[in-house]
Amino acid sequence: SNNYALTGSGGALYSNHNITINGNTNISGNLSAGSGGALFAAGLGTANTVTLDTSLGHIAFTGNKSGVTFTDGVPDDGSGVSNAIHLDKNTELIIKGNNNVYLHDGINAGTGGGNSLTKIGAGILQFMGNSILNANNVAGGAVAVNGGVFRVVSGASFTTGGNDNALLTVGTDGTLEGGGTITSANGFVINGTISPDADAFEIPADLSTAGRNLVDNAKKIATMTLT
Repeated sequence: SNNYALTGSGGALYSNHNITINGNTNISGNLSAGSGGALFAAGLGTANTVTLDTSLGHIAFTGNKSGVTFTDGVPDDGSGVSNAIHLDKNTELIIKGNNNVYLHDGINAGTGGGNSLTKIGAGILQFMGNSILNANNVAGGAVAVNGGVFRVVSGASFTTGGNDNALLTVGTDGTLEGGGTITSANGFVINGTISPDADAFEIPADLSTAGRNLVDNAKKIATMTLT
């Protein structure tokens, strides 16, 4: 945490090929002048992965920014935009395990395309802010929620991008939650559950503590937008 990339991309990590981040990890306060506040995935091969494995606990991204300007190595006040992960091209983002991933800085994509997202296991993947998986009008953009919860909170958005008939698919063990906006350029196939709510889960103080958040009863009525 609290790393700076003063002239390049990836405030904390720059990956050319595959990388795995294990659970019980808080990635926060990283800043980059380029793309990828915390992590820049370059996707130099044709089949690259960024795996967030929650087997050992929760994973949280918060307070990371890209596009930051610096003066004498010090970040300029108010510069940059909230961003955790930049998937430049040809990269599958894999979320696995029974604990949670809190992407409170969101993700974005380069122009090369070929990105996808796969959600495996019973854990929760929570997006805050605005996220873009893949560039528009290029190949890529498939999302498979094979298990657990994919949630976009109220006021946030998730956009698949892509143009090659890739779909956002929710399997029988998967759930869409939240009150945000989910945009799939090529449509949805939903065999699981849709459960709108107005809640936003806080990051646990102890990321090693197993368990899932539960929606507050007072916040169970909301509207989720699928476009």
